[in-house]
Amino acid sequence: MHKPFVVSLMLGISVAASAVCSEPQPRMVCAEYFQSQAVVVAKLIQTTHHVPKDERDSYACELRLEKAIRVTVPPTFKI
Repeated sequence: MHKPFVVSLMLGISVAASAVCSEPQPRMVCAEYFQSQAVVVAKLIQTTHHVPKDERDSYACELRLEKAIRVTVPPTFKI
């Protein structure tokens, strides 16, 4: 008796929870490469979360350089 109600309720919930991307903007790797000032291959060493008072929080990532393609950078750097 309750099974059709439960099934219809579950279907209604799953449809209501679907996500839609309003502005997809696919980018090609080559377009990103030619518009970038720096291109490197690096390994993530550490991530630090900063929460300044009365400002937006942010993350700082420290990376270890593996290969520099379009820039000169030190062996370790932060972004």
